[in-house]
Amino acid sequence: MYMCSLSWLLLLLLLVPFFFVSLSPELALKAGGAAAGADDDKAALMAFKAAAISGGYDDPLASWNDSSSTAGGFCSWEGVTCRGKQHQRPRVVALSLHSRGLVGYLSPAIGNLSSLRVLNLSSNAFSGAIPASLGHLHHLRALDMQNNTLTGDLPVNLTSCTRLTAIHLRSNQLQGRVPHDIGTKLMLLQVLNLRDNNVTGAIPASLANLSSLSCWALDLSYNYLNGEIPPGLGCLQGLQYLNLEFNRLVGEPPCSLYNLSSLTMLQLEGNYLHGNMPADIDNSFPGMRYLSFTGNQFTGSIPASLSNLTALIDLELGSNNLSGHVPRTLGQLRALQFLYLQNNMLQANDRGVGIRHFLVKLHPTPRTKYWQQRRFHGSAANFNSESLNNTKIILVRLH
Repeated sequence: MYMCSLSWLLLLLLLVPFFFVSLSPELALKAGGAAAGADDDKAALMAFKAAAISGGYDDPLASWNDSSSTAGGFCSWEGVTCRGKQHQRPRVVALSLHSRGLVGYLSPAIGNLSSLRVLNLSSNAFSGAIPASLGHLHHLRALDMQNNTLTGDLPVNLTSCTRLTAIHLRSNQLQGRVPHDIGTKLMLLQVLNLRDNNVTGAIPASLANLSSLSCWALDLSYNYLNGEIPPGLGCLQGLQYLNLEFNRLVGEPPCSLYNLSSLTMLQLEGNYLHGNMPADIDNSFPGMRYLSFTGNQFTGSIPASLSNLTALIDLELGSNNLSGHVPRTLGQLRALQFLYLQNNMLQANDRGVGIRHFLVKLHPTPRTKYWQQRRFHGSAANFNSESLNNTKIILVRLH
């Protein structure tokens, strides 16, 4: 018995070193991987800097050097935020360089910041294309590159960043189509802002797959989008801001669009849309503040129920084919500041307060090109001028 126990003890002593030998490479690999990741981040940041300042004479990122970061390494550089788990070297999780005067292009090396969650390069002077390597940032949650001069197509593989909740790319010169699977792949998306670019094609029907309660802002205005408005947009029950103005959209707005009771802004101006406004539009948009159908081909009369939208600030119905009388009850809208009714076939009643008593002119705004007296059929409008005392602005705007 004693010899058997001794044999087992000797065998155990012989095997233990083998366990340590077999485990050590794995542990070393993990430690080495963390170190390599941090080193990759530094190399990526240096490549990013070289490209970001290549078009200017100054160096807005002069603080990005080894001598200025002896304490915290590259994690102490301006605009860089790091985070790391215990016993691991920190990784870059945010790069925020808003309005830093960067004049250059985006280095593909930015795709090597594999732990990046926030990328904000807005209001600089970046040019060139968005590198396809951006699709490698699988942890990315917020992307903001608005107000630059970026060109080229929207990266198709941007939909590989499946954790994205916000995309801000407005005011660039991007072109191409919105990825057709954007709603299928980026189901956590809350904000999509592509305003003021050169985007073409149809509005992807897949946007209907976005989480109905999380997506609250969709701005595709000032592009060259065509086709009809997808009915599926009416499924986005949490949507508050929908701006599709100044595109080439056609057809009648889908009935489902009037089910978005959470909307506070609906901008459809400057398209080729037609149809009638619902008579019960007040039930559709109880919290509406900004409503614009100007510059389309809408027909029918102005719904009197608009007078029940007590939060309405801006009502734009000009340059359509609207007919009938202007509802007198519009004068009850105490919050109303902007009213556009020009270039329609509206009629004024033969009795009541003269139109001159409720038309108010204000100093032209950047959106106002010139003034012209409204043309109504009839000599007067049946408005209560006293009820319009709180209406600050009733403008006439022409294209």
